[in-house]
Amino acid sequence: MRKPSNNYINIDGHSLKGKIATPAFELEVTGEAMLESAGSNPDIFLLFTNNPRGDRLKVGALWKRRSRGGGIAYLLLLHLHFGRWSAYLTRWHGRGDDTLWAVLPCDRDLLL
Repeated sequence: MRKPSNNYINIDGHSLKGKIATPAFELEVTGEAMLESAGSNPDIFLLFTNNPRGDRLKVGALWKRRSRGGGIAYLLLLHLHFGRWSAYLTRWHGRGDDTLWAVLPCDRDLLL
């Protein structure tokens, strides 16, 4: 299966890359692992992107959480110039591995 063109995060161990696009913005993000967990992936990634001049900017974070069903879930929060933007990550269907996640925007009031 081919890689999606938008709204995905690829987490492969301590490496994170992805692309998030909405009508308001489009970002290519990379992640820097912060805290180790007992599992294969870190608990927290700091998210970065590059501005048009090529400078690296911190734009948010990604947290690993336990889902209600007992599996792994991720919460993504971006701090942009016009406010915060949040999303949950779910497994990308039709892919044979556990590295590709779909980005599903959510209302930040639901996060509380």
